[in-house]
Amino acid sequence: FQLWEIDDNGDWVLSKEDSRPPRPANRITSLDATRLPDNGSIMATALWNRVTVLKRSDPETAWESAGTFTHPEVDRFAGSTIYLVHTRPDGKLVAATISNRDRSRYRRVAVWDIETGELLGTRPGIKAKFSPDGRWLTVAGGGRGIEVFNASNLRDFGNVGPTMYRRDDLVYDSRALGDGRTVLYTGYQSGLVHVWDVVANQEVATLRHGDKVVSIDCSSTGDIIVSRSEDQVKLWRLTGLPERLQLAGHNIDAKSVDYAPDGRLLASTGTDSKVRLWDTPTGELLQELVGGGQSVEFSSDGKWIVAGSGGSSNVSIWRTDVDAPEPFVFDADVGWKTWSVHFCDGDSKLAVAGISG
Repeated sequence: FQLWEIDDNGDWVLSKEDSRPPRPANRITSLDATRLPDNGSIMATALWNRVTVLKRSDPETAWESAGTFTHPEVDRFAGSTIYLVHTRPDGKLVAATISNRDRSRYRRVAVWDIETGELLGTRPGIKAKFSPDGRWLTVAGGGRGIEVFNASNLRDFGNVGPTMYRRDDLVYDSRALGDGRTVLYTGYQSGLVHVWDVVANQEVATLRHGDKVVSIDCSSTGDIIVSRSEDQVKLWRLTGLPERLQLAGHNIDAKSVDYAPDGRLLASTGTDSKVRLWDTPTGELLQELVGGGQSVEFSSDGKWIVAGSGGSSNVSIWRTDVDAPEPFVFDADVGWKTWSVHFCDGDSKLAVAGISG
């Protein structure tokens, strides 16, 4: 591998020969480098059958070995490989994944103490990552969903129960943020990145990457996420996401939502056959209208709301600029369920689709 640095002009340049890490003696399957709080650096490489850790005290000094770590199961199972290495930001712990040759039948995560060389434990998993502040370790996959551990107490990592846990058998990668409550995870096949509040036990955001997401990560401040698929990388700004509102009102399925053109109002409808108007900045419920159930939409000027019934072909229309408006209701003759309603031709007409086709 090669090490690149930013020079005084802000350009990326290959590091000076005397500061490059020593060349490994085997093929590299993974690499992780971290700037330490004391201005030093630590670099861990997975070298097929072992993990090698290098350190230096400052950018001007040479790299020195901080230890080589092996695992007994690599020698026990023919064709096993150590890969996907990750160091804790303070440079005291390193985690890596061990698998068989095709990475399908046997995948486990191991954690070592870099200072003592002790293997702290091994447990099922695909990927292990420390949070930016080093307080949390997430382990994804292995048929156990997401496991989140307090990274300051991993003495019996192989046997201790997770600090926080959310089961999802399709989890492929995960990362805890530094706030002690937010976890990112992806299911690989779905193309989605989920942001989960483990304290409130609820999802606060879903980011649609588009392709199969093979890895996720976050900035050191925890406010920017990076998601990667095989052919693209996307950045997401997460500032304020944990404070997103939860609008509780529909006691049965919520079927449809729509923002007013100015973004100040949100309309929702559900199978309780009611339309609710919400104040977007505060989440306050402003009005509850009887009707609808399947679909809802604002007009382009925001003065009207139309909703389609989930149990008939009725369509209801309300004014938004009056309190407790009376609906105008008509039968659209589209069968026993109105799938969708839509304003068109400058809000002078309505398009209605129903179960009759």
